[in-house]
Amino acid sequence: SALETRVGADGTVFDGYSGFGALRPHAYFYWWINEYSLALMTPAERDEELLAALQEQPPAVVLFDSDLARLPVSVTGWIRAHYEPLEGETWLWVPKGDDVRGD
Repeated sequence: SALETRVGADGTVFDGYSGFGALRPHAYFYWWINEYSLALMTPAERDEELLAALQEQPPAVVLFDSDLARLPVSVTGWIRAHYEPLEGETWLWVPKGDDVRGD
């Protein structure tokens, strides 16, 4: 699959609720993001802390779905600034360049 070819064995995945990243290293404490995990997170965890975690160790890919789209604009904006959908795979977002670190 496209995910398998883009992510090495140790590559982290930031997944909404697709489940495709379940058996891979996760980019954040909550390895799935949906209405249930969002309810468990404090506003700071959903916003500043999540953004800091992504900036410090950017995931190899982002599995962008409607659940990730529910995150604060600071997080989704950072994702959109540093990742783009893989051609033909609108849910699989890959880094725009070699370096996705930044603010």
